[in-house]
Amino acid sequence: MSSVSKEAPTFIGALAVDGDLKTRWASLRNSNDEWITVDLGVLSEIENMNIYWEGACSDNYQIEVSDDNENWTTVKSSLKTDSSLKDRITFNEPIQTRYVKVHSLKSRSLKYGVSIYELEIFGRYLEEPPVNIALNKSSQASSAFVDTKDGNKEYDSSLAFDGRTDKVDGKQSRWVSARETKNEWIYVDLDDFYSIEKVVLNWEGAGAKEYKVQISDDAENWTDLTHVTDGKGGMTRFEYDGSQSGVRAITGHRAVVPCILSGCGR
Repeated sequence: MSSVSKEAPTFIGALAVDGDLKTRWASLRNSNDEWITVDLGVLSEIENMNIYWEGACSDNYQIEVSDDNENWTTVKSSLKTDSSLKDRITFNEPIQTRYVKVHSLKSRSLKYGVSIYELEIFGRYLEEPPVNIALNKSSQASSAFVDTKDGNKEYDSSLAFDGRTDKVDGKQSRWVSARETKNEWIYVDLDDFYSIEKVVLNWEGAGAKEYKVQISDDAENWTDLTHVTDGKGGMTRFEYDGSQSGVRAITGHRAVVPCILSGCGR
């Protein structure tokens, strides 16, 4: 995505593809040139798409596609949000792509930017999509926040690997470390040895400024995969597919951990 609303910094891009029409992505206000990109995970063939706009919609936008998230081709242009705030876009022929971008060039309400409740893309995978091998696996963390003002609810590590971002047992499904600390960590045990292609972190507002993504065969001796020194929060993706210089396909590793070296408050 191009930006997130400063007035509502939790309206991240992931909320436009969570299947929930009650949540939404919101761009910066007083801005015309805004966009949101969806990574389909693998090369796909798309036929049509739906965009459910909030009142802050677009009076001029286009659909762009890319295979590498760098070089873009416009496949639909000069589009204008329908009065119903739902746009159905159909392509004359199926389009092969991995990344899809909705690029707004003119907001209908400039002071609010643009905002999308849900973005749906229909088609088929041309390759086998990746699998979340960390889903509901056992995990550990350096600490867990206990909310004594709300029935001693504990935000333990398992909530980071349950595949949910909504509420579970009355609390938002997320891991929360102890407060006012810097050196915190969380890891998941994958239960077996896998080839790791991608790690995706979906940070809450209390994200990390500096952190490492590490791997281990025994949960004792750790090897750095990535060291981030200027974390931006939100949805963060790391790919290890051998296409980048100095990065090999990662094999034979059992546990993966983001190690937070320096926190950043909300």
